[in-house]
Amino acid sequence: MPSSKQPSSLNDHASKDPLLESPIRKVPAEVLSKIFVDSLPDDKFMSPDANATPLLVTQINSRWREVALRTPSLWCSFDWKVSHTRDIYMAQSFTVQRWLQRSGGRPLSLRLIASEHHPSTDYGPCSPEHCLQMVMPYAQRWKILELYLPAHWCSCLQYLDSMGTPLLESIKIQALPEGANPAFLAKAPRLSHVDLRFPFTTHSTILPWAQLTSLHFGVGFPGLVTTECLQKLQECTSLLHCTLIGIAQVDPSMDSPVTLPKLQSLFLHAAVDVALLLDSLLLPKLEQLRLSYPSGVDPSPSRPIISLIERSSCVIKHLRLSTQFSSDEGLLDVLRNTPLLETLKVADEDLVLSAHFMERLTIHPVIGDDPSDHASHMLPNLRYLYLKGNVTSSAVELAQMVRSRWNTTRLEEVHITSSSISEALESSLKLDDCIDAGLIFVVE
Repeated sequence: MPSSKQPSSLNDHASKDPLLESPIRKVPAEVLSKIFVDSLPDDKFMSPDANATPLLVTQINSRWREVALRTPSLWCSFDWKVSHTRDIYMAQSFTVQRWLQRSGGRPLSLRLIASEHHPSTDYGPCSPEHCLQMVMPYAQRWKILELYLPAHWCSCLQYLDSMGTPLLESIKIQALPEGANPAFLAKAPRLSHVDLRFPFTTHSTILPWAQLTSLHFGVGFPGLVTTECLQKLQECTSLLHCTLIGIAQVDPSMDSPVTLPKLQSLFLHAAVDVALLLDSLLLPKLEQLRLSYPSGVDPSPSRPIISLIERSSCVIKHLRLSTQFSSDEGLLDVLRNTPLLETLKVADEDLVLSAHFMERLTIHPVIGDDPSDHASHMLPNLRYLYLKGNVTSSAVELAQMVRSRWNTTRLEEVHITSSSISEALESSLKLDDCIDAGLIFVVE
């Protein structure tokens, strides 16, 4: 005969089943919510992965799902790889809508990606090319926006001027229709990071230059003009990081140097000599310098680099050069002007890295207490060394240089790339003890 007393609730079950009295069931919702947020991946943008937070925790039990759906911080970031297949795109758009609705009023970090060769589709308002329009109503909550979309998909950005983006801090746009100008960026009071990778002219691009801390211009034909760059850069008094890719035209330098008082890192990639641009800059806080331009453009790339360092009185700690030196002595001239260098990367397949070069980088034992002996050591703080060139020094000379720095300055990582290095030379380096002790050493 069945019992006349039936459990009336889950709590009644819990009182009879010790498994249902697990401590995790007693954790307050606000604590559980904090645990969920702390379990989010470190990625800037969250993918809709059923095996990762936030979707994972919604599948455990009804309580966890309820707590997760009421935690806006779990849903304020999204990474959308737009499908060109109608059914998949429809499912994606539904997921995005639900995701953003759960974000409450939190600032949003969004990334939308679609191939430049995305096939043309005509699904009406449900077409993938309208994906950006789906997130436009949330523009006032955008914090970070990255768009890797075909140019014509982004034409709707011109309508943002009246809507405003008061929370926008960082934006990256891969492409815009020809002649389009993202004027809304000029009215973004918090905007500090701008990354534009489509053809445009700097004089027609309106940005809040004075408040920018990071600026990346990567353009195609016809490329950037140095005079236009300098005119805008002199307005960027807060700039910390600057990347200019696609410099194709060089005009005479300005009458007086453009001072960027806070700039810490500079990357210039050009199809022409950038000496005039470097000669027009004063960068007292510069620590990282990266230059890349075709071989044969400047027979003496060391001169503008040294001139910039001397004029700015800056302390370069990280140097990366992809250019052509007439000899390794030109590179050594640069290194003599960067005594506190920690990272050196040089890529020049025609550069002869001779025995003399290895000798100058070798730290020899100090005899006596003469301070001048210590001062003669080049780059005492060097930790990371990457060289790509024509190594003509012997295995003994290369190994001696590496070992001398490993023993005294704790060199951490060495990469040598050279077509002239044979397997016999590599095996004769005899650095196994250093490698076993932690040195990362790669020869290819």
